[in-house]
Amino acid sequence: HHALTPRQTVTLSAFQNDIDDLIEFDFGTSQTINVGEARIRGVEAGYHYTGEYWRARVEAIAQDPENSITGDPLPRRARHSLTSSMSRDFGPYQLGADLLLTGERKDSDFTDTVMGGYGLVNLTAAARLGTEWTLRGRVENLFDKDYVIADGYNTAERAYFLQLAWQAAE
Repeated sequence: HHALTPRQTVTLSAFQNDIDDLIEFDFGTSQTINVGEARIRGVEAGYHYTGEYWRARVEAIAQDPENSITGDPLPRRARHSLTSSMSRDFGPYQLGADLLLTGERKDSDFTDTVMGGYGLVNLTAAARLGTEWTLRGRVENLFDKDYVIADGYNTAERAYFLQLAWQAAE
């Protein structure tokens, strides 16, 4: 076993997406709606770190998603979001955490409802069981955050997942 030289990557991207005939489903009215023209401009910044025992990732987006015809914000698209994850190896074991933060969003073009921003924390764990088997566990929405991604529709409460995976040895 040899030491891994840490790798770090920093990214910065500017983007503009021009979309014609964007079709969206509006949960508030249970109708499919057509946005004639949409434009999404923004900036995305990221940082990735890979070391011998640690891995980390942070990505942030600031964007302006708008209906090009009306100038209104596109529904259900936050102007700001941040995702991050960090994990640490302990021999055959790995522990990690994810964080998702998203800003407020307008629910639909048919209502004035604005859905609040929210933050979610997920935990992960894995154990290598020999060379071919891995046991993984995940807790999503660790703090049982009450949030919505579409007004009037419930989202998942805290959830637990367990996976046993097999991969042939090389």
